[in-house]
Amino acid sequence: MLSHGKVKENKCLHQQKIQNEQAIFQTDSSTFIKDLLYKNKNLFKLDIDQLNKYEVQIIYTRIDRDSLNHPHFTKYTYNLNDCIYFNPASLVKLPVILLSLEKINKLNIPGLTRNSRMKIDSAHTCQSRVYSDYSSQNHFPTISNYIKKILLVSDNDAYNRLYDFIGQQELNEHLWKMGYKKTYIIQRFNTCCNDCNRFSSPLAFYDKKNHLIYHQKMLMNNQSFKNPLGEIKIGKGYINSNGKYINGPMNFTFSNNFPLNDIYEIFLSLIFPENVSKEKRFNLTADDYKFLYKYLSMYPRESTYPSYKNDNYFPDNLKKYFLWGSTSKNINDTNIRILNIVGQHLGYLADCAYIVDFNKKTEFILSAVINTNIDQIYNSADYKYSTIGFPFLEQLGKIFYDYELQRKRAFSPDLSKFYKIINSPEK
Repeated sequence: MLSHGKVKENKCLHQQKIQNEQAIFQTDSSTFIKDLLYKNKNLFKLDIDQLNKYEVQIIYTRIDRDSLNHPHFTKYTYNLNDCIYFNPASLVKLPVILLSLEKINKLNIPGLTRNSRMKIDSAHTCQSRVYSDYSSQNHFPTISNYIKKILLVSDNDAYNRLYDFIGQQELNEHLWKMGYKKTYIIQRFNTCCNDCNRFSSPLAFYDKKNHLIYHQKMLMNNQSFKNPLGEIKIGKGYINSNGKYINGPMNFTFSNNFPLNDIYEIFLSLIFPENVSKEKRFNLTADDYKFLYKYLSMYPRESTYPSYKNDNYFPDNLKKYFLWGSTSKNINDTNIRILNIVGQHLGYLADCAYIVDFNKKTEFILSAVINTNIDQIYNSADYKYSTIGFPFLEQLGKIFYDYELQRKRAFSPDLSKFYKIINSPEK
């Protein structure tokens, strides 16, 4: 079994003890992002001098192409610190998606694909059976349709099902082997009780004639994983599951942990797999990448299966915080596309995105997190998403986009690969 890295846990211990009092961040080696923020400070609704209050972390990656169109990256960070805990929420869905596709490829069973029909059984507390899914084209659950639901509308049940397919132990140990030592994905969303996260539902895959292709028994993790940062208690109070206010910090010791730099590196390996080291690459096929790029960039109304065309609950900006976070109408700029993953929970807002303008030949990667839980009361639903979080991330995306438009490049990027995939018909 892999070590849980107690030395690294001690490294962060002091900073975790004082996180309640004031967010402490490591000093950036570059002031580029800070200078850009202050240059545009009048465009933000919040005080740029108070960003530490909101625990803001930012990673911006400039992409320069050479004469052969090969990308070269320059990474800038602001207040980046993997010792400061933030709740990653739906950001954890991306590695779960990637490892689900990788598992299918590694199993290498004839007939088993991401489109194979699934049946999910129950064998432990809080597990539930799933035999049909009428949002999919064939009315059966599939890995493919679950991934679409996650990338289009951040569906929690879809994440839970993929979590079951991989299993808690395999999921985490695989990521640790890839170098993501502080990434711990140890929770499902909404449905778990009595430590059931360690148990994964049995499931099976079938071909179109209902012949069994692959059966997976219930997976069990004999270990009890907890946050690698140690005991994490944050806030002044919280509302418990019975609706009662508890005066004291909320315990995140057994919650998911996903540092911003880890999600950034995983995202970079997805968008530019040929430009990262082999151990950081996921075992995906060329068709897997095309499939992911397509649905990472789509708005919910553009999907046929599953369909959200007539559902006002899923607007275009549902998962596009940069550039469009506060936009309520349809996004009609067809030249700009954002391939991204977001997180929103307990006051935390985060986005990790590859932003591309096909018309103006512009591309860059931007990642950021902000905590809008100003009163430090968790589960209160009194978060400042609409007044602080979304406006900040929208404007943040705009200032980097505007900077990229005026930045001189030695070679204009050829973005035709992404353009063809994003504008291709659905499969």
